[in-house]
Amino acid sequence: MIRFLFKLFLSLVVLLLVYNYFLGTPEEKSTSKKIFGEVIHLGKSSWDLLRAEKQKLRDGKYDMAIDKVSQLLDGIETAVNNSDNPNLSEQYQHLTEKRDQLLKLEQASGALHGNEVNTLTEKEKMERLKLLKSLLSETELLMNQLENR
Repeated sequence: MIRFLFKLFLSLVVLLLVYNYFLGTPEEKSTSKKIFGEVIHLGKSSWDLLRAEKQKLRDGKYDMAIDKVSQLLDGIETAVNNSDNPNLSEQYQHLTEKRDQLLKLEQASGALHGNEVNTLTEKEKMERLKLLKSLLSETELLMNQLENR
């Protein structure tokens, strides 16, 4: 319902702008031109932002996340050991295996490509990112389970 209202509102604004742009008074025409110019500028700025973030991803901006997850898992280890819950221990073991798999992928890509992460294929990058997201979500789940105990 909210989505429908938002689309309706957006459609009305666009129709009003187009009407004023072509059939409005000179003041309304100048206001519409100004708004269209700002929208175009916003689109260009957004595109530039996306290209910059894509380049940062290629440069390895998010590689530090693996190190942070490793530190987090090391901190969780004592809480898991103190819980005496075999299910939590099993989940923790699964997370450490996933982390080790991710580290192996990173080391293998560095060895294959002369330590240049920039030469990773898009498929390899997406695989690493998917594995990292999965690791983060499962780690969060384990942390929530530990907090509830």
